[in-house]
Amino acid sequence: MPTDAAMITHSETDNQRPGPVVSPGSWEASPFTNGTLLGIRFANSQSLTIHKAILEKWPELSARVAAGKLDLSQFSVTAGHALVNYLYIKKYRPLKWKGPPKSFTILDSREAQELRLRLETYALTRTVNLKGLEDLVKKDIEEYATKFDMFTVMDIVRETYPVPIGDDMWFHPWIKSLIKNDLRRPEKLVQLARSQDLSDEIGALKFIVGCLTETVVSELGSLTRDGKKEASSESGDTSEATRADDNTTVVYTPAGSEPDSVSATVVHRPPAHESQSVTQEGLIPSLVPWAFHTWLRIPGAEKKVAQDEPMPVPEPEPFDFGYGTKKSNKKKRAMAALEQEPECFPKTIDDPTAPEADEAVPAESEISFSVDVDGVWVKKRDGKWGFEKRR
Repeated sequence: MPTDAAMITHSETDNQRPGPVVSPGSWEASPFTNGTLLGIRFANSQSLTIHKAILEKWPELSARVAAGKLDLSQFSVTAGHALVNYLYIKKYRPLKWKGPPKSFTILDSREAQELRLRLETYALTRTVNLKGLEDLVKKDIEEYATKFDMFTVMDIVRETYPVPIGDDMWFHPWIKSLIKNDLRRPEKLVQLARSQDLSDEIGALKFIVGCLTETVVSELGSLTRDGKKEASSESGDTSEATRADDNTTVVYTPAGSEPDSVSATVVHRPPAHESQSVTQEGLIPSLVPWAFHTWLRIPGAEKKVAQDEPMPVPEPEPFDFGYGTKKSNKKKRAMAALEQEPECFPKTIDDPTAPEADEAVPAESEISFSVDVDGVWVKKRDGKWGFEKRR
């Protein structure tokens, strides 16, 4: 470990060594010093200061301030605070009202004062064309304005934003939303309108608007009640008609058949138990008969009608040939003739050539008919049939 003398000698030797002189260190200049502040003048000769470095972040606004073209003397310094604060922190934080806790009129209340400040700030943002701050103020106004009727809001608008600035696409829909909100509670609006001084032009206008609102709401309520009554009565009539006649089908005339009118045809169809011979392929709407579905070419609407099976033809009674039971050539020929049915025995009972059951057979001495054999069938006087060979 070196001694103190050695340490001192070493220090003195270093100080005597020649070299460049090092200047003391320094920091960069702060942009928030007094020499870089700019003043923005507002109403009543009041001003707010802002650092030039902050204002330069908004080139358009900075150029207008430098050229002296930014005139904000019509706005209060209270509204200007929201502008300067937004330029610094990019947030919307308006000042709070510190007035008396009670007020004699609604326009002097704390809520009315704060709504007045917000509308003034909105007009300021439209003037400096600061879109970000404008959107934040609009949302705040929409929430605050719901506490008032449209008469009070319009009084405040007349003070703070009498003339819309530029092409304001938000202001008109916002006023409409206020009117719509008041139509939901017309009794309050009418009560305010009745207390107006009719000698004043604005008071007379409020009175007229209040009476008009009351009339419109009353008429709309009557129309709504009448519509509900008609709908309920029509539904009741429809259900009764359906229950009264379950076998009635309404067939609507298709478009194009009658261009000048719409007609409907009522078709009565028998109950299901009376038409069991009709079968159906697929489901068909019950209100339209299948014939019209086929005409309209609705798929799945074809029906088949099951044909009744023909009644069996009664077999002819065996004839007594009068020749005994011996197997002879005559009997063979007679059996061959039976295979070819005579015309008096039709194939079906529906044949129009068949004689009726109750039709009387003419009484003749003999009724004969020819067949394709060497003989004829002859009915005798005793009513029996016999086969005679041709002569």
